[in-house]
Amino acid sequence: MPTLDNKNETTEIKPHDAVVRRVLSDFEHAQEFLGLLLPEDLYRWFDLATVRIENPVTFTRRGEERTIDLLISVRGREVTDDQRKDLLVVVEHKSSHDSNTVGQMYEYILRVRERFPDEWLFPAVLYHGRKLKFTHPLEHDDMIVGSPEATMQMIGDHVLRLRFKCRLLNLHDGQVQQDARGLRIEPLIYILVHIWTLEESDVERVMGIDPGYGHASRIKVMGPVMEYIMSVKSDYNWERFIEIEARVIASEEDRIMARLMTLEEAQRDRGWQEGRQEGVQIGRQEGVQEGVQIGRQEEKSEIAGNMIRAGVDDKAVADYTGLSDESVADLKRKLNGA
Repeated sequence: MPTLDNKNETTEIKPHDAVVRRVLSDFEHAQEFLGLLLPEDLYRWFDLATVRIENPVTFTRRGEERTIDLLISVRGREVTDDQRKDLLVVVEHKSSHDSNTVGQMYEYILRVRERFPDEWLFPAVLYHGRKLKFTHPLEHDDMIVGSPEATMQMIGDHVLRLRFKCRLLNLHDGQVQQDARGLRIEPLIYILVHIWTLEESDVERVMGIDPGYGHASRIKVMGPVMEYIMSVKSDYNWERFIEIEARVIASEEDRIMARLMTLEEAQRDRGWQEGRQEGVQIGRQEGVQEGVQIGRQEEKSEIAGNMIRAGVDDKAVADYTGLSDESVADLKRKLNGA
């Protein structure tokens, strides 16, 4: 049985994962992705016009929060009420080789099944690592005997056989790249494949990709893609992108890098303002709390002072007011003018 211990796992969202989630969480992009992913004999059974991005399934294991990369649901083509079945695609994105992919997907399936008990589950791995081929196992056919915790919640002390095979979409596959030509998500696929050896010519190439869906469509993809490049390649910035685009795209009306930079700056400023407002609010709350604490402390000190003047024993003053022995002694010295 595959192990669920993966020392390389981390709760931090890597740039590779972030750009995949951002781009593929768009309805039109998810449609295109499923068109690339689903086998032809399965594709025809489902209506891609009904694609929906489901809320992420998040769970905690060993004190760390885990989130499944992407969940995409699609409705079956309705023949009769009792024949229609919905499909839920469980996507795990891999930017490196992971020998425990099956073990990871094994737990994901159990977690997803808790929330979606009736849908067909379709586990899928999106791969674009440095190595051209993903050689680790993607098929599971084993007995589940009381682990992990999610399994026990579902089957108790029973023994269950869990069988599944992950569909692999390897972006290094020439056929996949060919099928992606002309799609909205083509810039994403191109840059994921070339990010490891990225040259300026690759940036020029991705900027020149225009499937013909208009500025708004390009911005939805190119924004995350450009930010992704900057997050992993420190020698790129918006100014450099604007220079490259000017060489690649002759018409100024067709260029979008300056607009993307403006949008990114506006978003950053908005985030700063929201953060500042949140900080002010927290500061106010903390100020009120601090004021209450100071008021209580002063009240205790006043009561302790009266008790000391009345000749009450220091230990009794400390016990009554809750002040420490040192605080009572300091207060007593001040009252005596010492």
